[in-house]
Amino acid sequence: MARRAVRGVEGWVPVLLPGGYVDKGGEIHSEAELALLDGADEELLADARPDACVASLTTLLLAQCLRRIGTIRRITPTLVRSLLVEDRDYLMIRLRAAALGPVMWVTLKCPHCDCGKTMDVKLVLDELAVERRPVTERRFALDGDPPIEFRLPVGDDQEWAASCGIGDPAALRIGMLARCLGRDADAVAALGEATCDAIESRMEQLVPDVIPELSAECPECELPLTARLDLPFLILGELKAHACRLEREIHLLAWNYKWSEREILRLPRHKRERYVTLIEDELEARST
Repeated sequence: MARRAVRGVEGWVPVLLPGGYVDKGGEIHSEAELALLDGADEELLADARPDACVASLTTLLLAQCLRRIGTIRRITPTLVRSLLVEDRDYLMIRLRAAALGPVMWVTLKCPHCDCGKTMDVKLVLDELAVERRPVTERRFALDGDPPIEFRLPVGDDQEWAASCGIGDPAALRIGMLARCLGRDADAVAALGEATCDAIESRMEQLVPDVIPELSAECPECELPLTARLDLPFLILGELKAHACRLEREIHLLAWNYKWSEREILRLPRHKRERYVTLIEDELEARST
């Protein structure tokens, strides 16, 4: 938290959460602010454990870059873990668009068995069709006798699923439902398949849709294809790849401008890149 207080403030990104956060007092928080990605944030990604899951890296990054959620300004990893999965995904999309621009190229493989051609598809993050479904309460109920109360999946559930070591998809499903219902796994399994299906169906109706299916046409076989993208995974891969170049960029800027490492790390990513490009252009001009 100390680093957040002294980080360079060159701008911020306003975000309207597609779901929203309801605190323990019942207050609804729908607006958020993201600080622009700086070198210290990238350093966190570069220094993260190689086996860190997407959910934990998302928590790590958002806990650093979120300036506020509604009226809440004390942003902690615990708070970020309690955000809806879809709100976290959307915040990552907005963070990536601000850091690297709205255009993103994704590689798809044609699913048709006689083809298998890979292709690069252009995705414009600012044009994603987001279906907002604002939440108004922390818990919901599935009609029945008696009604079954549940909450919607959050980041903490994702981190649990990645680290619990349950390899059986059916057991993992029961475990996730147990967390959302506040019951043990045996009690959830006793509800029966139909009831579990109904709960999951109701959850899907309540959560926002922030990552729609991508439709394209294979350039080889010309058949249509659709893909559900794991955008947080792809975005973190991009950001980590850029973070790997951070040490070289620090060296270039420190050598030429005599800035300290701390000053360089506090620069927003886009500004640091502009300075690096200027230095590289000058060095190239000198060598010709």
